[in-house]
Amino acid sequence: MEAVAFLHEHNISHGDILPQNMMTDALIPQAKKLTEPRIAGVRGPKRRYALIDFETAIVDYSPELLAGFKKDVRDLASALEFNLRCIEDVIPDIVPLFDAMKEYDSPAQPSAAAALSRYEEICGSVSAEELELEVQGRYWHDGQISLRLAPCIHVSDGDT
Repeated sequence: MEAVAFLHEHNISHGDILPQNMMTDALIPQAKKLTEPRIAGVRGPKRRYALIDFETAIVDYSPELLAGFKKDVRDLASALEFNLRCIEDVIPDIVPLFDAMKEYDSPAQPSAAAALSRYEEICGSVSAEELELEVQGRYWHDGQISLRLAPCIHVSDGDT
């Protein structure tokens, strides 16, 4: 969210926000079978993320730029909710944020900066106890949470 808010602040619409265009500086091994333990996430203040593939970007102010901003916010919600919305049983405030971000034709759709601000509020309100709860969902798709078939493995910055 921070990268998209930064782009929009500088009058750039990415135009192609998809999971495959979101990178991280960590290599995460994939489990071979659904029943093997999986890495649930890489945590830590040193973790860095980047967007790639700017061939459809809109740069500088134009009538298409505002529509591009709205599309970026909608596409960001769609890309992130696959892996994040499965925590809605632990952090229910994530649901209305993603729903609002996907409201492309609505004036209620937040800007990237407003979505980032709300996301940071949600994260800031999560207690230490909630952070340690085991999330049962593996991913969220088509309105449903797919449950984990194997335990999670959590990794810190020092482990990667």
